[in-house]
Amino acid sequence: MTAAPPRVLRESVVTITAPRPMAISITVPPAPAVITVAWPTIRVTGDGPPPAPAVVRLAARPQGPWRMPLPAVVRYVLANPLPPRRR
Repeated sequence: MTAAPPRVLRESVVTITAPRPMAISITVPPAPAVITVAWPTIRVTGDGPPPAPAVVRLAARPQGPWRMPLPAVVRYVLANPLPPRRR
């Protein structure tokens, strides 16, 4: 039995170094200044909203047709129901 020739690594060799810890500096901004706003005073003249109009009038008359015939397929299914299911 003859020995197999030695295997040669054909990939390039890469050295890996662990990254160094980053130098982090965090600065806390100063507290925001307190801002006061003088809101205007509001005077309410009524107890609630104005009353709704007594009659609501539509812009145009409703249009029909009020009853439409069923499509032929639906009429057929209703006239000829399927037989009961067998188990």
